[in-house]
Amino acid sequence: MMALNYDFDILSMTASDARGDAGTDASPRTTPVALFRHAETVQVLERAPQAVQDYLRASCFGINCYHSGAPAGRYPATDEAARIAVIEALAENVRRFDLPRADDSQPDADTFHLSSFFAAVAEAEPIAMEPVAKAKAEPAAMDPVAEAVPTVMETA
Repeated sequence: MMALNYDFDILSMTASDARGDAGTDASPRTTPVALFRHAETVQVLERAPQAVQDYLRASCFGINCYHSGAPAGRYPATDEAARIAVIEALAENVRRFDLPRADDSQPDADTFHLSSFFAAVAEAEPIAMEPVAKAKAEPAAMDPVAEAVPTVMETA
């Protein structure tokens, strides 16, 4: 059985993006949201222990998909600063949640393995690429933080 693909991309959200309106603030705050590229990863994450889901949400992850078009193991170089902010949030939040301990089981496509996820984060490299047009955001029915994090369907 194949292991999950933990590649993710950054979608920068403003308060008006999350509300679906123009907003009233002349300079809305932009928040990076990390979204996994593959629906299979999101589906497995939805079955993961609640602590894992909460940890990722607290660390700027949405529980939905978006694909920048970057190849596997790579991410757009223009996302570097936002990606670092997400990684810092992951590091800051790791002790706040009762996360499962690493075990000796082989990573598979049925379990969200934090150790495999962290390895993918550490191994990913930037790639220069053309900017991708901003995806249209839609509220996520399954995500309790849908007002802050939209559902974005996979694009290529």
